[in-house]
Amino acid sequence: MKTARPLTPRLQGPSGPIALYWFSQLIGPDRGLEDVILAMAQLPPGAFVVHLRGDSWPGYEASLRALAARCGVADRQIVVHPIAQPDEMVRLAAAHDIGLALEPGRTENSDLALGNKVFTYLLGGLAIVTTRTSAHRWFVDQVPRAAVGYDAGDASGLQARLHHWLAHPAELEAARQAAWAYGDQRFNWDVEQHVFLDLVRSTLQTAPASAAGRRRVSHAPSTPVASAR
Repeated sequence: MKTARPLTPRLQGPSGPIALYWFSQLIGPDRGLEDVILAMAQLPPGAFVVHLRGDSWPGYEASLRALAARCGVADRQIVVHPIAQPDEMVRLAAAHDIGLALEPGRTENSDLALGNKVFTYLLGGLAIVTTRTSAHRWFVDQVPRAAVGYDAGDASGLQARLHHWLAHPAELEAARQAAWAYGDQRFNWDVEQHVFLDLVRSTLQTAPASAAGRRRVSHAPSTPVASAR
């Protein structure tokens, strides 16, 4: 909702690393986070910092930092934050530049699920990078000025997306402003509730007539149906 947002989008700072952001209930394996570390290793040192929010799977944070060390990504480029209340998530996301939605898409549920991350990022005014699951491809088509996609597991593809925004900061800022606009004008409950309520009202208004029609049909003489055999 708009009430959960900052009053205005945050202006990108003139200097300093670009802040990536990802959140979930659990920071753990098979969430696409290794892609981020491998991509950061291919980018200029210190150009990006990734902020992760959630409870850490036992031992996972240490393994992720070990991967970073092997790849030459500095430990300070990974910042872990504690889990937060749902009504704080948009405000907390808004302090960053690029939101990450990294579902691997290897199962039907993972491929078709469109999580709350992407809408949180829009409301917070973050540019968005997603994996190309079926759901995320649809989402990127809806917000083409704010989001880009890459194939899960393709760290070089992710690196290319991030490097483009690093090299073209005006385009990153435009993507962030577009995300804010999408969150302001379309993808928030203050707008969508009217669509939902209109649909409910329309359904309720037509339901009695439909029920009456079914009752009339149930008393009509039966009509023979040709058999396929």
